[in-house]
Formats: sequence, C-alpha cells, structure tokens
Amino acid sequence: MGGVPPFRHSRSKVRRRRSQLGLEKKNITVCPNCKGPVLSHRTCPTCKTLVKKMRTKKS
Repeated sequence: MGGVPPFRHSRSKVRRRRSQLGLEKKNITVCPNCKGPVLSHRTCPTCKTLVKKMRTKKS
C-alpha cells in the first residue's frame, strides 16, 4: 500500500500554495548610466542612480 496522504489539506493551505502560480515576472530594465540590470522605478545597485521606465513621446 502507499501513496495516500496521511492528512487532509485544508482549503487555506491549498490556496496559499496555488497563489504562487499567478505570480508574474519582474520587469528588468537597463540602467542608462552603467548599463546594468535594474528594476523599474528603483535605484541602480551599482551606480546608485534612479532609473525610471522609458516613455516614448507621441508625435
């Protein structure tokens, strides 16, 4: 015998585990100063400059 779980998993335990399936990847941009990877709207960890997401101008 075997393969049977010894205890029932509660709804909250199952839903907490499944909540990780909906996570999205983080947007990593390039620092314009040192060309290193950095998260948007954060300071660059290497050169300490603020990096904002680049916007394109409408013409």
